[in-house]
Amino acid sequence: MTWLLGLYFLILQGFEYYMSSTRIRDSVFGSTFFMSTGFHGFHVIVGTLFLFII
Repeated sequence: MTWLLGLYFLILQGFEYYMSSTRIRDSVFGSTFFMSTGFHGFHVIVGTLFLFII
C-alpha cells in the first residue's frame, strides 16, 4: 500500500509540474519551488523503489 501511495504522489507531482505556469528560470520562487519539490520527489522515488524491491 505504501509504494502505491508513493507512486500516486509522483503522478500528482508530475501533473503539478505539467500544469504549472511557473518555470525554473522565472524567478526565485520558481527555482525554490522546483528545487524543494524536486528534492522531495527524489526522496519519494528512492523510497518507493526501495520498498518495491524489498
